[in-house]
Amino acid sequence: MFVVILRIMILFPILFYFTPAFDIINQELDFVWKIFLYGFLILFELWAIIVIVRDTQLRKQFKAEQNAEED
Repeated sequence: MFVVILRIMILFPILFYFTPAFDIINQELDFVWKIFLYGFLILFELWAIIVIVRDTQLRKQFKAEQNAEED
């Protein structure tokens, strides 16, 4: 469930980039705030991707261990 929420949270900033509201915000913000906003969104997306990949690897490892115990 946590991974599903993270996947949705990755898509939200990507969709946010293409909305008209983002153009309005982009015009109003100073350069420093734009760097902060873009940097935060990129770091957040990278963190979420890392968590999803790690969770997937742990699930595969756990299933492999369970299959090895059954054999």
